[in-house]
Amino acid sequence: MTNPYIGTIKETRSYDVVVCGGGCAGVLAAVASARAGAKTILVERNHMIGGMATAGMVNPFMTCFDGRGERQIVKGLFEELVRRCEAQGAAIHPSKTGDGSPYGCFYEGYHRRHNNVTPFRSDYIQLVMLQMLEEAGAEYLVNVTAVDVIQEGSRVTGIVLFDGNDLCRYEAKIVIDCTGDAFVSYKAGAVKEECREGSGYEVQPMTTGFSIYNADDETLIQYAKDHPAQRGMMFQPQIEQAMEEMGADYIVPRNKIGLHKLIAPGEWNMNCTRIQNLNNTVPREYAKAYKTGLEQVFFLMDFIHTLPGLENARLKQIAPVVGARESRRIEGIYTLEAKDLCDPPTRFDDSIAMGSFLLDLHPTSGSRAGIDTRPIVANCFQIPYRILVPKAVDGLLVAGRCVSGSRDAMSSIRVMPQAFAMGQAAGEAAAICVEQGIQPRDVDVALLQDRLLKNGAVIE
Repeated sequence: MTNPYIGTIKETRSYDVVVCGGGCAGVLAAVASARAGAKTILVERNHMIGGMATAGMVNPFMTCFDGRGERQIVKGLFEELVRRCEAQGAAIHPSKTGDGSPYGCFYEGYHRRHNNVTPFRSDYIQLVMLQMLEEAGAEYLVNVTAVDVIQEGSRVTGIVLFDGNDLCRYEAKIVIDCTGDAFVSYKAGAVKEECREGSGYEVQPMTTGFSIYNADDETLIQYAKDHPAQRGMMFQPQIEQAMEEMGADYIVPRNKIGLHKLIAPGEWNMNCTRIQNLNNTVPREYAKAYKTGLEQVFFLMDFIHTLPGLENARLKQIAPVVGARESRRIEGIYTLEAKDLCDPPTRFDDSIAMGSFLLDLHPTSGSRAGIDTRPIVANCFQIPYRILVPKAVDGLLVAGRCVSGSRDAMSSIRVMPQAFAMGQAAGEAAAICVEQGIQPRDVDVALLQDRLLKNGAVIE
């Protein structure tokens, strides 16, 4: 393939594995790949790593336990990350946040799927992620932007990125796309036809995260205990009354307050805004979403002062990145469907991770959550390796919310613990490809599973 950048490339480097996207999936993909001996670099377009856990201010990590809260089903590198943060007082292990805890009592309304959550400090977790990368021998860059892929026929052989000064060529034996928006896959022609630009595909709403301080913890926790019907739908009666009274002046199309207790007293993370009918991969739409999110945050900061426990709350921080739940997905060897996650869940011979999260498809119109009308997923289910592997493109693996799945299935497995688990699997698979000189579709799944199990992952 003719390189359109010849004459403009200022630097060329060669790696075994290049990981694009330094969010939850990407960080652990790079750590796993480097620990397995592959020369690895992680490149991230934001000024920080961690993705939605840091720049998007999504907190806590939702459940990494089965639906009954009896067994932890996401471990491996995720467990190591949490334990290292916990040792510094920067996380609370999910085994300590189930029923009866101040952290778990807010989630029982969600089909009992969220009880064992993991609150963490988004500032400190960045440091631990960087330490894990360096200890593994992985290089990393932030504030750099992938602009294109390098291909030989249907095989991806590297990326072109802009480092803030010049265009650079990073050659790779395997590229792992952890961009969330499937940017590498899009450029390589591996995205589902229904998710291509111009197709008019529908995406879930975006959310601008924010946090507050000076809240009354005791009052909020007691309110949740006294109103069990509102767990997962906090303050729904008050909001619906305000919507009726204010009409169009109530500018947030969401009939609940999603609030999550953070580690420090009086501090809570707010998952409350809802930005509908905008696609974050379309620049002008993302710009509109950015402004809309800010408007909703400041509106809500006025409104929540009418709610018990939040009368004196103050704004602490607004996420620098608007959170996207859905954009592009790849066309993989297998497409995960909602039926694979519901009783009886599909048993996959190539399982590389587990999940238990509900089908959480946020509506593109209206204010209700609608979770009570969706099928209930099984107590836990398997996630197959084949959804990480593009159907028609070689040299490429994918992890995170852009893997191969239906909209319904992806609304479950897009959450951060599953992204971590898929990232670890992709990194291990990439290292096998490098060692054996093979393509991702040819990986011996039994060998991959054996390595994952030895490194603490749970696959069944």
